[in-house]
Amino acid sequence: MKKLLLLLLLSVASFAIEVNNNINIRGFATLDATLNTSDNIVALSPNGTNNMLVKDEINFNYSTIGFQLDLDLTDSIDIMAQAIYTKEDLNKDYIAEIPWLMLGYSFGDDYKLRVGKMKVPFMKGTEARYINYSFLWTRPQVLGKGVNGFNTLYGVDLLKKSYIKDVDLEYQLTVGKAQHQQAKDENNYLYTLSAMASYDNSWLRVSFGQTSFNKLNPQGIIQKEDVIISFASLETKLSFNSWLVHAGYANTSNSEIPDTEYLYASLAYEFNLFTPYLLYSQTNVINVPIRGNKAPPPKDGHIYENIHAVGMRYDFYQGFALKAQYNYQKNDIKDTNTGAIKKDANIYTITLDMVF
Repeated sequence: MKKLLLLLLLSVASFAIEVNNNINIRGFATLDATLNTSDNIVALSPNGTNNMLVKDEINFNYSTIGFQLDLDLTDSIDIMAQAIYTKEDLNKDYIAEIPWLMLGYSFGDDYKLRVGKMKVPFMKGTEARYINYSFLWTRPQVLGKGVNGFNTLYGVDLLKKSYIKDVDLEYQLTVGKAQHQQAKDENNYLYTLSAMASYDNSWLRVSFGQTSFNKLNPQGIIQKEDVIISFASLETKLSFNSWLVHAGYANTSNSEIPDTEYLYASLAYEFNLFTPYLLYSQTNVINVPIRGNKAPPPKDGHIYENIHAVGMRYDFYQGFALKAQYNYQKNDIKDTNTGAIKKDANIYTITLDMVF
């Protein structure tokens, strides 16, 4: 944590200015303090790893710092790279990684092609999941594990912008090969298509995609080839005067590995710089195999997580936001590692989020 604070101070001093017209380096950081006053409970990190919050122990390990480089090589060719320094696993040391590295080419008529490394663009907040300042809550509302664990993608991204009267439209087609962040399963391909319509401060986004993979056993032997996962999401932000409504739903479906259903809904009211909010989120992982003496193991396990939250965001200075959030979290888990467990937890989080 001391190293992170030192890096943060040096970064604010060093990158508070634009380098030049062709090179723009922006920094972002989050200082996070989380306290669980109930029994030990599992809570996800933004990158989708399962982590344990220990009772009555303040956890600073959600803190992170990062930088984004935007480099214009020519009028039509650019590079975007995003680097972060965080805990990939909250129980291990801080590491540096590059979740985004893209070479872009802008065509005419608002077309843009990007090639490189990215997170699977399943939900809207995926690209900014580590930039806490960019969203209302203390945690991003995305599926951190991507599509059933296929999270990092190497591929091609085609963007198209258009409009109909006062409505801005954006289309995105992404194709590539994904990596599973835990299993050895081999991805054959992944594609996703999304469309978003924006009007003033409101928007609606829909996405659909499929991925094919070969299911491997722990020894690396193929159990089944060409397994298809279908996935879809629907998200919106609605703004009525000072009222803000956020909502989203995502679903994945396949025959071999656990499926995921995720939904969230939030209601907020803006008092100038101060924004209180309510938030509900639900994550359901079903068809979890319970390993035992039976072969194949029955898929009657599950992981259910429900969060009821109340919080506030205070934008006290340009590029700086202070957030506080209380979560009442309920976990209902039935799997091989833990058996059957039901737990409730009271979790308090304070974050200082910034961009510079």
